[in-house]
Amino acid sequence: MSLAITHTHALSISDLPFHHSDPFDRLLIAQARSEDMVILTADRDFELYEVEILWCGRSVSPQTGLAGD
Repeated sequence: MSLAITHTHALSISDLPFHHSDPFDRLLIAQARSEDMVILTADRDFELYEVEILWCGRSVSPQTGLAGD
């Protein structure tokens, strides 16, 4: 299933704080917030936004910055 990009989604990007510089990721965050959806990501920068996240990445050690098993 796909989610069309609406004017509401595009306009709501301007309401987001500028924690993330990737325009496509900002659009995904805006869509998730507008549609009250959970967003699946492996990008830790998404945690800076008020959006429900389902983590889809490998765990990373805070001490080493390396991926764990």
